[in-house]
Amino acid sequence: MRIWEFAVHRWQFTLIIFTLLAALGVSTLLTIPRSEDPTFPFPSVTLTIVYPGATPADIERLVIKPIEDGINSLDNVKKIDSSAFDGLASIHTEFYYGGDPEKKQDEVIRELDRLRPTLPSELTHIDISKDNPGNVNIALIALVSDTASYQELDRLARGLKDSIETVPGVRRAEVWALPKPEVRISVDLERLAAQANDSIFGLAASVWTRDISAAHKMARRIKAGTVWVNCHNVFDAALPFGGYKQSGWGREMGAEVLNNYTEVKAVTIKL
Repeated sequence: MRIWEFAVHRWQFTLIIFTLLAALGVSTLLTIPRSEDPTFPFPSVTLTIVYPGATPADIERLVIKPIEDGINSLDNVKKIDSSAFDGLASIHTEFYYGGDPEKKQDEVIRELDRLRPTLPSELTHIDISKDNPGNVNIALIALVSDTASYQELDRLARGLKDSIETVPGVRRAEVWALPKPEVRISVDLERLAAQANDSIFGLAASVWTRDISAAHKMARRIKAGTVWVNCHNVFDAALPFGGYKQSGWGREMGAEVLNNYTEVKAVTIKL
């Protein structure tokens, strides 16, 4: 007996089968997870590297090229897309589907750790992220003003962020593109030296700086018997130790200490 003949002659059985299939479909429709942006893992890693002051050519040569060569040595690499900007490098690596995304990310991290000593020491930030289709930007809002300061724009942006996050269905709001504040310090060596010398004592002093030229200038201006640079309480028997002003007379240690045991005589002869 053919299948359609069986379905016709045994219509009760056929009806039960179709009823069960319909019930299964309704049950699946009611229980299956639904999302506007469903999340499904796939092996893909993005590197974002900040290299302040570097040109795109320098970033291509010093950062992107060695990292690409290292990642290419990994298994199942499908393609690598890289972009170089002023002070910024972006490297997107896509692996063939089927691999464990977590494992692939660990492989990229290990390779980057191996290459880190060969990369420029001036790199300030390295970000490693996995691609997630659930994290998408639904809306981008730009605040633009010809008169407002960055501080004012930052305040308004953060207030807008807090308001947007209260909207139902919003997962996260971020504020970005604002330049980080910088504080520029101009050192007045004469004023610093005057403050350091505003004392009746002058035994020893310390100067802490990364600028060796500034250290020499301050050492000449400070009225103290000993000036340490980037250290303190460092003594040596070959170096004289003593103070200025009311911090004592004479010197200990060094060749100068012999003056304490020397008497000077003046002899005048008329020939």
